Amino acid sequence: MSEIDRLRVENQRLADEVKRLVTTESQLYEVQEHLDGQISAYRQLYELGKKFNTTVDLTKILQFAVQFVLYELNFERCLFLLKRSGSNVFFIETMDGYYDDAENTSIARLALPAASLALAPLYAGVERVLCLPDCRRSELTSLRRLIGMDEYVVLPLGGEPKNPIRLLVAGNTAGRAPYQRRVVQEGEALLGLANLVSQTSTAINNASFYQALEWERQSLEEKVRERTQEVSRSLEELRAAQDRLIQTEKLASLGQLTAGIAHEIKNPLNFINNFSAVSAELVDELGEVLKPAPLNDLMRQETDEIAKLLKGNLQKVVQHGKRADSIVKNMLMHARDGSGERRAVDINTLVGESLNLAYHGTRAEKRGFQIKLEQDFDAAAGEAELLPQEITRVLLNLISNGFYAAMKRKAEDGLDGYEPALSAATRNLGDRVEIRIRDNGAGIPPEVREKMFNPFFTTKPPGEGTGLGLSLSFDIVVKQHSGLIEVDSQPGKFTEFRVVLPRSAPAGKAEAHT
Repeated sequence: MSEIDRLRVENQRLADEVKRLVTTESQLYEVQEHLDGQISAYRQLYELGKKFNTTVDLTKILQFAVQFVLYELNFERCLFLLKRSGSNVFFIETMDGYYDDAENTSIARLALPAASLALAPLYAGVERVLCLPDCRRSELTSLRRLIGMDEYVVLPLGGEPKNPIRLLVAGNTAGRAPYQRRVVQEGEALLGLANLVSQTSTAINNASFYQALEWERQSLEEKVRERTQEVSRSLEELRAAQDRLIQTEKLASLGQLTAGIAHEIKNPLNFINNFSAVSAELVDELGEVLKPAPLNDLMRQETDEIAKLLKGNLQKVVQHGKRADSIVKNMLMHARDGSGERRAVDINTLVGESLNLAYHGTRAEKRGFQIKLEQDFDAAAGEAELLPQEITRVLLNLISNGFYAAMKRKAEDGLDGYEPALSAATRNLGDRVEIRIRDNGAGIPPEVREKMFNPFFTTKPPGEGTGLGLSLSFDIVVKQHSGLIEVDSQPGKFTEFRVVLPRSAPAGKAEAHT
């Protein structure tokens, strides 16, 4: 071969090599562009992931996803559809893109049945549904008008496999399609949408999980708050019970002391009462003895005055001796555990008789006494096992106090149109029975209510009260009958005593509230 031929062959080889290198460079450039596009897409997805991580608000997550479809993937329109719980229809959850007002209103009311033929491939496990510009399949083209897109892609989100609860729809109208990312069979756009669906599903799941945790946290906090309130109430009840127990123990100790003192006083008091009465009779006898005596008028007059004065003094001794004896009897009654026989008693009858007895007793004692009586007896109040004499003593004391308070208000206030009134009511409480005594008198100030069950505490003037009535009533109801006695009062308006008694014999539990 000549040198020329050899050079010609070498030149041809070099030319072919140059062509191959140029082709390879072009291919590398295309690959580089493709890789740059993928890197850019992944960077965009990374930035979107950071946005997702800033919120657990589902609305914001969907807005971020829609904006990514429109501004990063460059589609014209984007919809998210949600299949509501208990429904088999997809409704618009969020939407964005280039819509006029009429389209926006129409598409916002979209209701797409899950059984639509256009969605059938998704329920068969297909990754997406594509409707390309040249598509002629009626089940796909019929969806164009509903969603306002001439070319579109539908991808499933969430739910069980082959049964999605959300749909992502992205696409374009025919008029703007040339200016947007086109819907094609394969390509970076579909890959971007697939990656978006994956990230969005994860973000939605995280948000749902966080919301569930938040709901559980709030539920636990509410339970802790309720339990704390229950513990606080129990603690308050425990403290109240402790205070009542201390009060009961104090009264028990005082009752024992009272019994001892009363027994010691009773004997000399009996001597005082008896000898005073006898001495008064002796004064009368002395007067009879002195009648035949030869005394001048002046001396007889002085003798009669001294005898009269002496007899008057002895009568006062007898009067106050009887009052002291009454106090001692009340003290002994206060100190003992019970009297009489426990038996079944009709509550309505007992309260009615006590009311009548107190009323007629007060009328006989005080002239001009007048008060309006009201009765509200529960026919189902029935019977209770109790000491009738003791409960009658309690009722008489409460009713008499009510009479006193109502008449005191009338005397002090002098209100025109004010009518003293007292009501007695009963109520069936199942295994217990309730008795209420209410007057419209002067009421009880708070500072008095704190002490009113203490022995010897009274607000009545000297000589009108011993201060043992309510203390004795407390012991009868609480200690003897394991019942409850409480008072509600508003100064200047009313006072109401509430007595609750068990129907059967006491089980040893005692309660009192003031």
